[in-house]
Amino acid sequence: MGTDGYLRRLRRGHDIEVQGEAVYAAAAHASRSPQRKRQWDALRRLETVTKLKLADVLAGSGSPAHEAAWARWSGQLVGVVAALLPWSATMWVLHRITEHTGRLWERMEREADGRNAELHAFLIVHERAQYDFAEHELRGESARSLDSVLALLA
Repeated sequence: MGTDGYLRRLRRGHDIEVQGEAVYAAAAHASRSPQRKRQWDALRRLETVTKLKLADVLAGSGSPAHEAAWARWSGQLVGVVAALLPWSATMWVLHRITEHTGRLWERMEREADGRNAELHAFLIVHERAQYDFAEHELRGESARSLDSVLALLA
């Protein structure tokens, strides 16, 4: 993949992380349960870290990242809805989304032709951590659902 196409993909990835950060922040804010607030906040922090990693790579490539307003406000809207839906429905949707996005990151890694290997590895494991979170929650294993997320934040 050429440099322009690659940078476009990285910018799209950054938009995804901005949106995810906003989803989780809004869900934490709208949740009534202290446990859910903590869970959403941990997920938000992971998205923030990932967004910043993408922004650093983009800046280093001479193409600074900009936080798209559409990504922020659409994420906020989705986050409020996520907080209001039954937990099992929200986790089912999160599980499906992270499964899809995980494949997107894997495809991006293959197309990167060895560029930014550390970033691409992190994108994949950060998505897997969110997938694992949703999977544990769907199984009723809340006590260990954030383990992968918190390990990446440590």
